[in-house]
Amino acid sequence: MNNNDYNKAKKYSELRKAGKYVEAKKYANLSDADLIGANLSDADLSGANLSEANLSGANLIGANLIDADLIGADLSSADLTRADFGEANLSGANLSGAIVNIGNVYRRIEASR
Repeated sequence: MNNNDYNKAKKYSELRKAGKYVEAKKYANLSDADLIGANLSDADLSGANLSEANLSGANLIGANLIDADLIGADLSSADLTRADFGEANLSGANLSGAIVNIGNVYRRIEASR
C-alpha cells in the first residue's frame, strides 16, 4: 500500500470511528484497510482492491462489489444483504457470521475460512 492509499484508508477508518458514512470510490485501492464496522451501504466498490482488508461487522447492504478483489478479506459478521459480488474474487475471504441474501432467503454464514 503506498502512502496515498494508506492516508485514504486512515481517513476512512477515522470517519468510521466518528460514526460517519464512509465514502467509497470505484476502483479504490483499500488493500489491508481497517474498515471494521464501516457503513458502506450502497457503495460503489466495483473493481476495488480490498485484498486483506478488515471489513468485519461492516454494513455492505446493497454495495456494488462487481469485479472487486477481496482475496483474504475479513468479512466476518458483515451484512452483505443485496450486495453484488459478480465476478468478485473471494478466495480465502473469511465470511463466518456474515449475513447474505440468497434470493428471498436471508442466512447467516456459519463456515469459516
